[in-house]
Amino acid sequence: FPYGHGVEIFGANKIGKSSAIGYGVLGNVQKEGKLPALIASEPRLVTPEDKKWALTLGLDPDKMLIQYPDNVEEAFDMLRDLVFGNLVDYIMIDSVGGMGNASSAQEGGTKKAYGISSDVTSGLNDIMPKLWKNNQGLLLINQQRQSGAFKGSIMYDSPGGEALKHHMRMRIHMKPGGTRYTTKIDGDDVLVGRQLNCKL
Repeated sequence: FPYGHGVEIFGANKIGKSSAIGYGVLGNVQKEGKLPALIASEPRLVTPEDKKWALTLGLDPDKMLIQYPDNVEEAFDMLRDLVFGNLVDYIMIDSVGGMGNASSAQEGGTKKAYGISSDVTSGLNDIMPKLWKNNQGLLLINQQRQSGAFKGSIMYDSPGGEALKHHMRMRIHMKPGGTRYTTKIDGDDVLVGRQLNCKL
């Protein structure tokens, strides 16, 4: 994945966007002797089980910066600080589509809106040139949503619309493949893995 540019991974919830790709990317940053950062929508990599799994994937949670914003606007404020301060080498936001908007929280939580709005993505106009100048990397984990139908097939896209797409050097759409891997544990068939298809 390139430094100086943004990459977006989107797909269904719990398909493995972070564990199959994201944590491996951050782990490779560490192997290069550089510092990655994770901006997460919920506590990640905090329990012993989480840390053990991350280490299995090649990522050491104790050798990176982890931040937990309250909403998507705060997440992009954190991103701006990390980029303009040139504080880390690679930044992953997990996940953009799973963060609530500050505007919905101010309404008392009666109408909770998720995802990234156009006014937030407009801030990338300032962030992306600085990201390139600092040679920092950005990885956005995003959820998919149904965007319509075309000739009998369902079309999917990610929250953020055209504004977010415009800033990304590469976009990866993850979908489940046809192969599932099981093994016998105490006489039961247990799912231990599955094939993933990625469209770049």
